[in-house]
Amino acid sequence: MGEPVALSLCICCTIRPPASRCAWWACEFQPGAFRGPWSIFRVDVVSNKARVKAKEAVVSRAAEFFVMSQLIRQGHEVVPTLGGFQGAELLVKTPSGRRLEVVVRGVADSGRWMVNAEDEAAMPDRVYVLLNYKRFDEARSYPMVYVLTADRAQAMKTDKGRGRAIVFGNKKLCPPDLDRHAEAWSVLQ
Repeated sequence: MGEPVALSLCICCTIRPPASRCAWWACEFQPGAFRGPWSIFRVDVVSNKARVKAKEAVVSRAAEFFVMSQLIRQGHEVVPTLGGFQGAELLVKTPSGRRLEVVVRGVADSGRWMVNAEDEAAMPDRVYVLLNYKRFDEARSYPMVYVLTADRAQAMKTDKGRGRAIVFGNKKLCPPDLDRHAEAWSVLQ
């Protein structure tokens, strides 16, 4: 088969300088071997905007899997929607049998979580889990986690900036009771 030939880069490589490529198997192509889902990206020249978009996608996916692992550890049955089922990233069945839609938003210290625009105050089975990674690139860093009911999330939404968001990086716009929802996993019981 010969030496591997660099054919394409995974998402991870698009957000790092070329000199520090990751060790993912998807970055190298062995003829006849399965390349994986990341190899669909052919990256020759990447703009800053594309790098930011790629990193946002990686952070969002990492947040979904983080929340999914936490919920499974707590005894919930979790199904990822992988594309958003009516705006929710996870469908959850609690140990007591309650069915929930979980909206997961993860950011790497951007100061705001973009949220669904529709009015969700009357959705008792919808829960928001908001994550803020202070140091996303450090594997040992744990994100700040906030768990809110949909009606509480609706009350925190603001139209300031580009679209509907819950703002935490601006003292004037940050909801005063946001810290009360830190690690409030009991909302999902």
